[in-house]
Amino acid sequence: MIQTLMPGDVFTLTAIIMMLSSLVVIGLLFYGRYTRKKKDVVKEAVKRYEETKIFTDPKMKFDLTVLIFWIGGAFLNVLFSLCLFVAALIYVNAVLDPPILYVLVGFGISFFAAVPMYLITQFMANGVLDAKAVKGLVRTVIGSDGTKKVISLVCTKLGIMEKETVDRVYEKVRDKIRAAEYSELTPDEMLAISKAISENSADVHKPDGIFRT
Repeated sequence: MIQTLMPGDVFTLTAIIMMLSSLVVIGLLFYGRYTRKKKDVVKEAVKRYEETKIFTDPKMKFDLTVLIFWIGGAFLNVLFSLCLFVAALIYVNAVLDPPILYVLVGFGISFFAAVPMYLITQFMANGVLDAKAVKGLVRTVIGSDGTKKVISLVCTKLGIMEKETVDRVYEKVRDKIRAAEYSELTPDEMLAISKAISENSADVHKPDGIFRT
């Protein structure tokens, strides 16, 4: 049926362009989300610097699980876009001339369809990442030396040395941290630790009203 709608080589070229378009758009959207999270972490680090005069720029790791949903989302977007394109051609009974118009229209459909497809795959990705967090929770409930070490290292880099303070921060975020090493911290994890430290600081006051950690 495809052969009756467009030449075979044009169909192949259209599918390739659609795939490239989907990969670029969905990939940029996922990367944009990661960048926004990273900016939030930097803001927290600057806030801590203003309070402690100690600045640390953590080496945050991009969760490679997202790659599965990036590529899978792009593939699904191509299938959806091709089905939509073919259905439109059948409905209007149109023949595009010159054949390059097939490629351009296919590109346009896949480009705009990539946005809702990204929202769907992001929702699915968050579900998987949450499942990974649950595994981290099981690990931390029984007490993870690796998690405690990571949180302690972050606190130390922020000038927080008191064991009681570190323990309170650990209790607040232990169900959110999956990283076993400092270099494995993701933006979400670093932000959670920073917020827990800020919340702890807000709960503890010196007699003169100045926050302390």
